[in-house]
Amino acid sequence: MSCLQCSVATCVHNSEHRCCKNEIIVEGAKARSIPETCCGSFDERRGGTFKNQFETPNTTAKISCEVCNCIYNKEHVCQAERVDIAGNGASAATQTECSTFRQK
Repeated sequence: MSCLQCSVATCVHNSEHRCCKNEIIVEGAKARSIPETCCGSFDERRGGTFKNQFETPNTTAKISCEVCNCIYNKEHVCQAERVDIAGNGASAATQTECSTFRQK
């Protein structure tokens, strides 16, 4: 499990710069740079700032990874100690990115 930081405030799963999901998926199978990655678990927050009261931010999360060219991807699971997902103002998953990506 990785420490997951998320600055995508427009995602419904984001609370206090942490993800409320137990598991996310990072997409971008052929990525060779950070902008070619994205958080496939992104869901745009709609209708104001409503947040599910039962969701609590996680300090760690399982991160499935489809980015074959990342040094942290081991059998489709991210092994990085800390993962940063970015995408200020994102309205779609493709506007997010895994800032932790490092090319093999």
